[in-house]
Amino acid sequence: MSTQQDTVLQKLRQLPVDLSLVELYPAEEDNAYFCTPLGARILGRIGVDGVHFCDVPSLGLDLVFAVTPMGEAPFVYPVASDLHEFLAEVYTCGSAGSIEQLIGIAPERAADFLRFNRALCIGSDDADELQQAYDFFGMDGFSLPEPGKNTAVCHVLNVMADTFALEPIEDVYAHIQAVCSSFDIKNLSFSDEYDNL
Repeated sequence: MSTQQDTVLQKLRQLPVDLSLVELYPAEEDNAYFCTPLGARILGRIGVDGVHFCDVPSLGLDLVFAVTPMGEAPFVYPVASDLHEFLAEVYTCGSAGSIEQLIGIAPERAADFLRFNRALCIGSDDADELQQAYDFFGMDGFSLPEPGKNTAVCHVLNVMADTFALEPIEDVYAHIQAVCSSFDIKNLSFSDEYDNL
């Protein structure tokens, strides 16, 4: 665990913006679930299904993990080599929830997922793209937003980019998949409830 990771986390928590707009709600240690690694420091949550992001200082690594209690085993996936990289993924995708969803998406759907998800998160000036996004995600019955940018979300993403010097990650899907495959979660410790699954 580096002091740089601590510095990034402290700056993130002090940003004068509502991070929930990019699905990065504040979280405390009592937001842990049966599948949260022991010794985890919870960095944030998306606000749905218990999904949260953490690091594990005792590992001596700055890896950021997605924890998906309502998902399938193993429930925990490394998604970024450090918190700065995680924030670049949020910036690229338009939301933290997108990162968790990219873990299990089929490669042939990843590009469309990212394009349409970003259109819904930050908005789009293209009405056809918004309709395609609704069709892609099966959102029949929901009101289609008017074309245009979601200025509140764009503001949060821009403040994050300026504060942390974030750049978009060119192939964020491949990047996240590479991080996932780079670490064996058997190196993590879990509660007895997890171990007895």
